[in-house]
Amino acid sequence: LDAIRNKGAFVWAVFDCCHSGTATRAVDVDDELERKVEFADLVGGDEAARAAAVKAYDNTVASASRGLDENGQRKPAFNLTPTGGEPITKGKLVAFYAAQTVETTPEMPLPRGTADAPRFGLFTFTILSKLAENPNVTYRQLGQAVL
Repeated sequence: LDAIRNKGAFVWAVFDCCHSGTATRAVDVDDELERKVEFADLVGGDEAARAAAVKAYDNTVASASRGLDENGQRKPAFNLTPTGGEPITKGKLVAFYAAQTVETTPEMPLPRGTADAPRFGLFTFTILSKLAENPNVTYRQLGQAVL
């Protein structure tokens, strides 16, 4: 996102995924699914290799970092190389997050009570519903309406 914003673009990002940030509340619905894939289910190899990979993953998650270098310092997500061009005013960012860092997100047939309703992420469906009600809403108003 920073690479896009560094070119002066305004970015509105909606993250309707598990462990994404903050925004929704838990809902108790019988046909609700959690959107998630356990790390252990993605690891191949024999039992020892899988156990080592899961342990390394758990240590990284527990350290709340992208990974640590040999000195215990956080590694950057990526490196940007300066181009020598004129600086551009960085674009603004508005981000909506469906979940806390340790939460999953609900997906269910929506709208409720509709025969053969398609499955949607609750957060995305709520955002789209609020935008349909008031297409001229500000980001702040939309965020408040979703909460």
